[in-house]
Amino acid sequence: MSNPDNYSNPSADPSELAELRRTCHVLRTQIAAVVICLVVFNFSVNIFIFKQLSYVNRQIGGLNATLTSYRTNNVPRMDKFVAELRAFSATNRDFYDTVYSKFPLEATKATLNAPTNPPAKPGGN
Repeated sequence: MSNPDNYSNPSADPSELAELRRTCHVLRTQIAAVVICLVVFNFSVNIFIFKQLSYVNRQIGGLNATLTSYRTNNVPRMDKFVAELRAFSATNRDFYDTVYSKFPLEATKATLNAPTNPPAKPGGN
């Protein structure tokens, strides 16, 4: 490609040529300013994303501690309660008919050994 500064057009007016050079210079300056702004914006977004990632990682650490506490303290109590409900439903047919048959409890590892057959009605019916 040829250099635009060396290009000569016999029909071009020197004032038009000076105006074109000034316009090219202004456009180059604007493009450089836009590129600088984009680099600064990109840098700012990257800093924001890094800070958010750090914040989320701290939250995950706290939630893992809460989840571990829940699994070690609450889940065994709930499993014990479900096992006791199953045992109670095995001895009480009214409870089985009104509550347990409408709202069956999911089996967990602590309640897998509980009876699943409905209890017999008192009196052999």
